[in-house]
Amino acid sequence: MLVLHNYDQPGKIGNVGTVLGRHGVNVTFMQVAPLNREAKAAAEKAYQSSRAGSVADGPVEDEFSQKTKEALMILGVAGDVTKEVLEDLRGAEGILEVSLVRL
Repeated sequence: MLVLHNYDQPGKIGNVGTVLGRHGVNVTFMQVAPLNREAKAAAEKAYQSSRAGSVADGPVEDEFSQKTKEALMILGVAGDVTKEVLEDLRGAEGILEVSLVRL
């Protein structure tokens, strides 16, 4: 399995599929989910406090969301996940961390 920590933005699933397909690795199942909302709410409150009194373009919430909207992708894969595959995934736009899990 692959576990990816990524920005939650359109196109991330497609980017990952393209990298895996280029290496002949097939996706057998996939689950995506945003990161813990309670933790994000606490981080947003701290961020807003740090921005209090500053002049910014647009609402603070929008600026925070654009910078911190993150998710996890969990993929079952069939094929050889080499170091090169992992490096290519880590280099894909919007991917923050990649882990290979063997059970």
